Amino acid sequence: MTQRVTLVPLTTGINSILLENGENVIGRSALTNISSQEVSRKHFTIQYSLNPTHTCSFEYFGRGGHMYINSKLVKKGEKHILENGDVLKLLPSSNQQIQVKERKRKIEMTY
Repeated sequence: MTQRVTLVPLTTGINSILLENGENVIGRSALTNISSQEVSRKHFTIQYSLNPTHTCSFEYFGRGGHMYINSKLVKKGEKHILENGDVLKLLPSSNQQIQVKERKRKIEMTY
């Protein structure tokens, strides 16, 4: 079994994002389908590690000054470890939210 982490939208207008091993830059782009000028192109990063614990380190860079993780204020430059089920609110003035989802998948091998 392998585990993958996906950012799943809780509101319409945002795409699901499968995290890759290494740094994942999340912000205004075609990949995320976020077009609001209030969201920076590099709004936040998630450093995802495929180690046995599947660590997701979060750092906020946005120009809005702050965002929220599970309704708790996160200021620019702050770092956090994300957990399965955490909800990220991208802007204080909007309802755009995404949730961290850890998924287990079987790997099928064909011989």
